[in-house]
Amino acid sequence: MYEYKVVPAPDRAERIKGMKRPEDRFAHKIEGVLNDMAAAGWSFLRAESLPSEERHLLRSQSVTRSLLIFYREAEDDAAHQIAPAPTPASEAEAPQTAPSLGAASRHDSGPQPRPEPPAPAPGSAAEPQD
Repeated sequence: MYEYKVVPAPDRAERIKGMKRPEDRFAHKIEGVLNDMAAAGWSFLRAESLPSEERHLLRSQSVTRSLLIFYREAEDDAAHQIAPAPTPASEAEAPQTAPSLGAASRHDSGPQPRPEPPAPAPGSAAEPQD
């Protein structure tokens, strides 16, 4: 299982001695962010540009945000695995503790579809209620 981290991409880079072109300064800034995240154990996945709605006073405007997406193996991956239920020889030996719901709720398949209502029998008409 993986965990993800999304950070905003830098908008502009600060001036660096020896780098005159803006694209060089910007590349250096991105390189610094990538190296910092790699040192913290994150792997670069991709860069995304996504629309965002912003409100300013009474107006709202659409802005495009640039994001950097990183991932890594989840540290507590073993904790998310569901352990098999113990099979005690008798009920007296069974542990009296409640199972943890944390792992079970992560693997929930979502709401189940409702069963179809039974069809009315042929020849029977439903009478409207007043």
